[in-house]
This record gives sequence, structure tokens and C-alpha cells, in this order.
Amino acid sequence: MAKLLNQEKQKETPEKPVEKPISKPKSGDESAEPTQKFDPGDISRFLSKDAPQRKQSTGRELQQEASLGSPTASAAKMSPSLWSMLDGLLQEQYKRCWNYIGAAGQKKYVPEIHVQYAQDGSLIGQPSLLNPPSDPNLRNLAESALRAVRRCDPLHIPAQYQPYYDQWKGRIVRFDPEEML
Repeated sequence: MAKLLNQEKQKETPEKPVEKPISKPKSGDESAEPTQKFDPGDISRFLSKDAPQRKQSTGRELQQEASLGSPTASAAKMSPSLWSMLDGLLQEQYKRCWNYIGAAGQKKYVPEIHVQYAQDGSLIGQPSLLNPPSDPNLRNLAESALRAVRRCDPLHIPAQYQPYYDQWKGRIVRFDPEEML
């Protein structure tokens, strides 16, 4: 915009005769101030008629593809029955690795552990306990669940689940003592 203003100023400079600066009327003089007329044509001369060269982007580069999944967004989704079978499979494997002898009469507590899996079923990073118990007597239950996740590494994930890896790579595993016994 500034470039166009400078070009317009240069075009007007040779054509304009040099005028004397208008002095302000002294106080008490009743002379009318010079009026400037608004001409919409002046604005349109400064606006570019060219089409925009690119779309705006908030990132460093303009992205043309979706960041997740395929560009057509037609990736296969796991059905509820496949989810149920996978959850059962994971629970069976963790049940074999978990050894916790609980005391009767304790409060109901179900440790929830966030786990990241590699495509071969091995752990990526350390599992993390999402809901630490407030009762110190239940810490053994939470620690035993974390040990079970580490002990079962790597899990056996059947080949039928490999196309759905993006959906099951991060899971929350629940260790409910009533269901795992």
C-alpha cells in the first residue's frame, strides 16, 4: 500500500504547481477553512485488482494435506466389536502378569494407567497412573498395576489390529480387582 502511495505521489508531484502554504487565520478572522472533497475513486486507484497469491496460514508453511489420517479421510475405523475383543485380549494378558492380594473391606479403587504402545505391542515410554489413590493403604494396588504393565511388555497384538494402530496406540488400562480375579 505504501509503495502505491509513493507512486501516486511521484505522479502528482511534476504536474502540481508549487503552492504557497496556507496560513491559518488569526484569531478573530472569519475566513472559511479550505474544504477537502472525498472522492471514492481516489481509494480505488490504490487497491490492487490482482487475485490474491496465496491463502493465509497461521503456521510457518501453508499445509495442503490433513495432518491426521489420509488426505481423503477414508481410513478404516475399528468397530465396537473389535474394540471389545481388543480390550478383552489386553485384559487377559494383564491378568496373567498381575499378582495382587488385596485386603477385604477396602474402599473401591480401580487404578487407571495410561499406556503408549508401539506397533509391535511393546511399550513406548513409561506407563503413568492417572488416578493416584488418596488412601495410603491403596498405593500397593496402584503399584501392582504399574508392575503388571511393565511385566507384560511386550503384549501380543494380533495382525488383524495392525491397520488400526493409530486408534489403539494410546490406551487407558483399568485394573479392577473384581474383574481381574
